[in-house]
Amino acid sequence: MAGILFGIQAGVVNAADHTSHERLPVILQLVGTAVIFLILTAIRIWFDLAQTDAVLRDQKAVRKSVAAGFRAIRANLGSLLGSYVVIALAAAAVLVAGILLWHAIVPPSSVLGAFLISQATLFLLLAMRFWQRATAVGFYVRHLAAPAVEVQPSAVMASPLSSQ
Repeated sequence: MAGILFGIQAGVVNAADHTSHERLPVILQLVGTAVIFLILTAIRIWFDLAQTDAVLRDQKAVRKSVAAGFRAIRANLGSLLGSYVVIALAAAAVLVAGILLWHAIVPPSSVLGAFLISQATLFLLLAMRFWQRATAVGFYVRHLAAPAVEVQPSAVMASPLSSQ
């Protein structure tokens, strides 16, 4: 899917190169990249919800979960997409901070320093992805999961000893 979207973007930018507007290709490149990011994020949300549905309902056929995820994202795209984009921006900040730390404090000869900074950065990026998945699970539990049936305690039977 990403290949198709980037191919379309390249064609549009290439066509814009032949116009008299000198900033149009750059603007189209930025807008196209943002649109592709949003589309791919929506697909990620869709499959996260489908996977959550398959696991929580113990589905054997994933087709039902994919359909349920599509219905959920169609009805609630704005809030889910907003959450995922904020988390993705936090992940981008973590990546930039990791690269800047690597550049600033790791000398070229320090393999251990490069290893520690890279592993810490990758760990934090993995935490961001888990945060996205937790957002999908939280949304699913709040909005899509069947309400749990509360069990009311039955009337306490009086014991024969207590009546004496």
